Amino acid sequence: TRISFGLGKEIVALGIIKVKTHFGTITFYILPINTLFLLYLKDIDRLGIIFNNTKNKIFNNKYFEIVKRQ
Repeated sequence: TRISFGLGKEIVALGIIKVKTHFGTITFYILPINTLFLLYLKDIDRLGIIFNNTKNKIFNNKYFEIVKRQ
C-alpha cells in the first residue's frame, strides 16, 4: 500500500493492522516515519468519529480523552 501526504512523495506502508476500538474496527497503516498514529479519514467518516483538538477529545456518541503515554 502506498500513501502520500499532500503533494509529498509516496511512502510504502510496512504493514496494516486492524484494531477493534470502542468506535468499531479501525485500520492503521504501519509507516516507516516517526508519528504517533494517523487515523484514516475513511474510518473517521464511516464510524462518525469527531476529534475536538481544542479539548483533546475524540468521540462519536461517547467522549474519550486522548492520553499521550511517555
